[in-house]
Amino acid sequence: MNIVLLPGLDGTGLLFEPLCQSFSTDAQTVIFDYPPDRETTYDDLAEHILPQLPKHEPYILLGESYGGPLSLKLAENNPAGLRGLILSASFVTCPHGYIPAWSANLIVPAMFYPAPSLAKLKSLVGRYSTPEIRALISRSLTTVAPAVVASRVKEVINIDVTRELVACPVPIMYIQAMHDYVVPSGNLERIKELRPDVEVAQIEAPHMILQTQPLLAAEIIEKFANAQEKI
Repeated sequence: MNIVLLPGLDGTGLLFEPLCQSFSTDAQTVIFDYPPDRETTYDDLAEHILPQLPKHEPYILLGESYGGPLSLKLAENNPAGLRGLILSASFVTCPHGYIPAWSANLIVPAMFYPAPSLAKLKSLVGRYSTPEIRALISRSLTTVAPAVVASRVKEVINIDVTRELVACPVPIMYIQAMHDYVVPSGNLERIKELRPDVEVAQIEAPHMILQTQPLLAAEIIEKFANAQEKI
């Protein structure tokens, strides 16, 4: 079963390295990068990626954080071969509901200079921080123009894919980080209200589950993928 991976805010796919190294040899992964130097909306990305999805083999979509709404927009088209969808530490509306839509106007590129600070890294990886993970995060973010990161944050503030979630034609799994301060637990509660059939896997991890707990995450993802292949 192919596993199609949609990155988080960085959009580079580099942060999937620990996860891909943890999959079994049977897993075939496809990673879609987002343009690092061009501002795009969720709709732009969906239009770009949709024609490139596997056409002749079954696969599941995994959207990590920012990539979650994108995975739902792609699934809405019910593409051939799609068997399941995984939301990893993701959301269907702004992760922090108290943030007003107008605040998107306050987001400017200067906020994303330079590489992430220690405080930001702590919220992402917590006590699982290692020199390797910190280097990987820095490498991924420094390849993306600050204006592009700012535009993606604006998209997150205004996103609403609740309709796409309800209409999703395939089984859904949500992988929840038990210590996620970036996408709090209320996001999963909102998703479960809309789609009670969503399967949930909880992992003791900070927001960046796939980087800090790659072995456990890979096991969960492959188990879900294999279950969909048998349907």
